[in-house]
Amino acid sequence: MSKCGMNFAAVQHTPDTVYAYPVNENTLRLRIKTAKGDCTRVCVRYKNTYDHVSSPARQEMQLISTDKYNDYYEAEITEPGKRFKYYFELTDQTGTVWNYSNYGFTPYNKNYNKFFIYPYLFEEDLPGAPDWAREGLIYQIFIDRFNNGDPSNDPENCVEWDALPNRKSFYGGDFKGIMDKLDYIASLGATILYLSPIFLSETNHKYDVIDYYKIDPVFGTVEEARELVKKAHSLGIRVVLDAVFNHCSNKNQLFLDVVSKGTKSKYFDWFSIRGEKVETDPLNYDTFAGMVPEMPRLNTSNPHVQEYCIDVAAYWTKELDIDGWRLDASDEVSHTLWRKFRSRLREIKRDIFILGEVWYRATPWLLGDEFDSVTNYMFRNAILAMATDPQRSNMEFWDEVCANEMNYRSTTIPFLVNLVGSHDVKRILTALDGNRSMLFPVFGVLITYIGIPLIYYGDEIGMEGGEDPDNRRTMKWDAQNQDTKLLEFIRSLGMLRKNTNSLKNGSVKLLRNLPDRVIGFERIISPSVPFGDICSAGPEDRIILANFGSKNISADLNLDVDGMGAEKRLYSCLDNRSFAVGDNGCSRIELDGYDFMVLKVR
Repeated sequence: MSKCGMNFAAVQHTPDTVYAYPVNENTLRLRIKTAKGDCTRVCVRYKNTYDHVSSPARQEMQLISTDKYNDYYEAEITEPGKRFKYYFELTDQTGTVWNYSNYGFTPYNKNYNKFFIYPYLFEEDLPGAPDWAREGLIYQIFIDRFNNGDPSNDPENCVEWDALPNRKSFYGGDFKGIMDKLDYIASLGATILYLSPIFLSETNHKYDVIDYYKIDPVFGTVEEARELVKKAHSLGIRVVLDAVFNHCSNKNQLFLDVVSKGTKSKYFDWFSIRGEKVETDPLNYDTFAGMVPEMPRLNTSNPHVQEYCIDVAAYWTKELDIDGWRLDASDEVSHTLWRKFRSRLREIKRDIFILGEVWYRATPWLLGDEFDSVTNYMFRNAILAMATDPQRSNMEFWDEVCANEMNYRSTTIPFLVNLVGSHDVKRILTALDGNRSMLFPVFGVLITYIGIPLIYYGDEIGMEGGEDPDNRRTMKWDAQNQDTKLLEFIRSLGMLRKNTNSLKNGSVKLLRNLPDRVIGFERIISPSVPFGDICSAGPEDRIILANFGSKNISADLNLDVDGMGAEKRLYSCLDNRSFAVGDNGCSRIELDGYDFMVLKVR
């Protein structure tokens, strides 16, 4: 730490990744990280790389996020020549200004002439994720367990629908069953349908593909798959399929050829085998998770494997007219494959959505040349910690959420797929130790916060389930076995999101001066500071309050009354509650235990 009190070691900027990236054809967005509370002002000075005469323009940077240890500032700078050089001016708590560039720190000098360089802004580096995805709500289906619409294609030895599953259980869910329930899915406000793998396999989950060019007949035919996609599209629902290119089945012909011929097989280098032939005792080939011999791992660094996998995805994208791919175990697949995958698929369908399964910090895959989004399990971790630890405060929640978001470009954050349930984790009700009341603030925040919310089938009716395979129980269609109060809550909230622009496309202002167990934020259409004490309360803005505590509590909001008109009152979007707003802009909101509200001005 310097004598001025600024922690120079905490300052971070590089002219790439999440710290410098294009947002339009001649505009660059810059980010700089500092120690929390160190700076009172941050500016960027910039000009064309080849301008050696004029004084650099100055742009003040906005504090866009803060977590437990750091502050993050951003600004956009425009240069018609697309070539940028820039440095920063950091003002510390003593009023001292420091120049910061690729050469480090120096005291302020008006003639400072050292820079970071962003050599050229290429249009292919612009954000490319499809708008329809950002505005969507995903409904995830594990096909075998959702609905059996055609018993004639049931696999042998199907068990009773309500029997608890084991790893080998089959129940007969199929394409016809999904088609029969599309209206139900649409009623939740869902606009994206994500299906578990559909290709030929001997297991119920199909994550071990035997033939990538055959749809498993236990789900239906190619014609029925096309019909499912077509009917979904007619209801405004896009369809995303699950691609498994990290590994396949040991009964896949590619692998069987290697088993039969050893090094003489043309597919030998398609797998990672230690030796001249396949051995299982001891295991001498790489597999899924390194210990599942039934799922040999593909060598995705091999250009022939890359071409094969991309051809498969291209074929089914065109054959079924699907809208996106969720990429299983994507973090173990070659980056080169994914870059080629994106390029090829975007040639086929410009607005295709590419979602990678990554459970942790996913920056390397979200730099614009691979994925549009990842499964944001970090959000699940944060909200579960808030829901299960009664001592945890909203500030701790926001510190965790904001620190995770700052791993990504600001243009990526609205596309992160936020989830609290999936086929790989305990069902949310079970993770909450059966606390059904807590489901309301949890799902409330999930569906209204920035990002793409994902609902795992059955979570909307309060289904329970532990670790895999217990989290893959069959859907309960009898209303007597459903939490109908929760279902109607999620249905109302999903439709509210679908029909409210700020909840789909708005930025977020965090409301920090609230009781510890209340999470509050505002979704805002017009540009705004990312956190503050005063709600904008514009006609399209929405204020969200979620009480993660069991006790009734009051929360005071401060609103910008200038934009509210004559009737100064807040109205709930989910019920008939309303709250007066004083002439000073203060409104006291009474929250029940585990309450959730979306508020608006009329």
